[in-house]
Formats: sequence, structure tokens, C-alpha cells
Amino acid sequence: MKIRSLLAVSTLAVLSAMVPNNLQAQTIQTCPTAYDDVPVGVEYAYRDPEPAYIYAEDINSSINARSGPGTEHEVLMLKEPEDYVDVVAQAFSTQCDTWLKVQAPITGRLGWVHIDYVYFAGGPRGLWD
Repeated sequence: MKIRSLLAVSTLAVLSAMVPNNLQAQTIQTCPTAYDDVPVGVEYAYRDPEPAYIYAEDINSSINARSGPGTEHEVLMLKEPEDYVDVVAQAFSTQCDTWLKVQAPITGRLGWVHIDYVYFAGGPRGLWD
């Protein structure tokens, strides 16, 4: 019995050594929702684009549209308050803030905007449903 246990442990050690470091178990950060925990940074595409407008209290300001969900991502373009956009996806940032992937209708350019700066044309909608 001891030999079988020792053999199992030895085999596990050899197999673990054969797996590259980048393929070994990694912790995945998640954010809680009403129904489940959602992985950070995973894009959840909408079935159909949702019409929306860029929102800011200061009409003279510009809103950053970034390369990913979160302020750590580079700014790709600036959007002006009241610019029309299509919302095509949503994701959580590493701070568990909701970010929306928006598409400029004329140019087709895509960028991520924090949810605080997006107003849905059809009124508020449930996110993470």
C-alpha cells in the first residue's frame, strides 16, 4: 500500500513538472452579480447592438474610449457628450466596474467606456441579466 501511494505521488510530481508554468492552475478574478460570479475582462457580446448616447455632466468635456475595460487600457478615441453610439458588449474591469464596448456608427471604431458615461436611448436596462 505504501509503495502504491509513493508511486502515485511520484507520478503526480513528474506530470506536474511536464506542464508549462503558463498552463498550470491560475487564479481567475471574478466579480459578483445577482446570479453568478463573472470573470474580470471577459467580453459578453450583446445579441443586438443597443442604441445609446455618451453622457457627461459637463457638456464641454470629452470621454475616453479605451482599448479594454478599465483605466489601465490605452485611450483609442475621445467621445463627446451626446454622441450616438451602439453598445455591443459589456465586461468587468479589475475593480469590478461595468464597462461597455461602444461602436461609433459612422466610422465603426470600437472602444470601452465606463457605464457612468453611457445613457441608453431606450432608458435604463438591466446589466448582467
